[in-house]
Amino acid sequence: MLRSTSRWCNKSALFADVVKDLTLGSREATLEELLDHPQVPNPSLPFIPPPRWAAELRRRLATSFPEVEPRQQSRFLRSFIHPSFTNEEGASGTMKPLIPLGESILLFAADAWVVSVLEGLRRGEANSIVTLILSDESLSQVLRRWNLEPMVLTDASAELLSKDSVTTTKGLVKWISSKNAIPDPYAASCVKAVVGSVFLENGMDTATSFCKNHVFSHIN
Repeated sequence: MLRSTSRWCNKSALFADVVKDLTLGSREATLEELLDHPQVPNPSLPFIPPPRWAAELRRRLATSFPEVEPRQQSRFLRSFIHPSFTNEEGASGTMKPLIPLGESILLFAADAWVVSVLEGLRRGEANSIVTLILSDESLSQVLRRWNLEPMVLTDASAELLSKDSVTTTKGLVKWISSKNAIPDPYAASCVKAVVGSVFLENGMDTATSFCKNHVFSHIN
């Protein structure tokens, strides 16, 4: 087991509960096994995603994060569907189940990153910096610097499914360019869900590297 994984095991036993909740009680495993091979079921999307939106999102993800290899594309699509876009019954097919997982990973990765980059900090000072890094304001800026904010589906995105104009590439581009900024908590939740998806698809080492290279590097 890699040293980073061992530190994680010592730091957060609650992480096992977060992952096991996603398995729907179907699998007993140790924390180490969950880190190496999460094998978490991927619920169906609550609707058939607009093909143009899904294709554009896949393209942007592949361009921005070439090192991430999604085995189940729909998991990353879910990361960009806010629960407000659907009803309560469909929430399990949105970013909602992925948020606490990504938040746990971000907390661990941010703590390790701050300690390694800013040596000599007191525990309280490090905690304050980690809290700032993981704030909704900071994480929402990360999503905007990824240039992925327009791809998040929220309660204000219903027109995407109702208007014929988005059935064409030109119509989708026009729709994306006309979207208003989404609330910071929505954007932050998307970043957390993406981190959770990276872990489930590629494992803990890739997820922590993703946090360092694509999240913390965008925070001033």
